[in-house]
Amino acid sequence: LHRSRGLGDVYKRQLDNQHLLALSIKARVADARGDAAGRAAAYNQFLDALPAGLASGRSEYQVHDAMLEAESVRAREVTGRD
Repeated sequence: LHRSRGLGDVYKRQLDNQHLLALSIKARVADARGDAAGRAAAYNQFLDALPAGLASGRSEYQVHDAMLEAESVRAREVTGRD
């Protein structure tokens, strides 16, 4: 948990708050901390940022496209969004 907390903090500092990978990590760190509200908030941010993020053509999104798809399913399950 200590290591995941540090990694999440690094990503929050280095990446903007619309970066899909950072938001995914933010949600996972909140989950590891037992912070259900934080997890839901991060996944809501992730889902809000998803369309524009995917349309941006960022190379890291192309490399991690399967992970982003799986994470979008998880985010929808957690938030109850369609």
